[in-house]
Amino acid sequence: KDEPNRFDILDVGCASGDFLYFLHQEFPNARLHGIDILPALVKAARHKVPGADIIVGDIEGELASASQYDLIYMAGVH
Repeated sequence: KDEPNRFDILDVGCASGDFLYFLHQEFPNARLHGIDILPALVKAARHKVPGADIIVGDIEGELASASQYDLIYMAGVH
């Protein structure tokens, strides 16, 4: 891609956005995406990482388009 560290990262089960916040600090040029099934956690994550694209949803629907991401994390998803 054109810019260093300009890639798409998806955090499945992003909860309140702690890991997305960490990723934003480490890779400020990355396009961050998150998904969680709980609307209250998505709201908190959107507040914590305002530039990220964070949605309410489940893993089945989102990973159908997994090829659009350079990295996918699922830490803590059981």
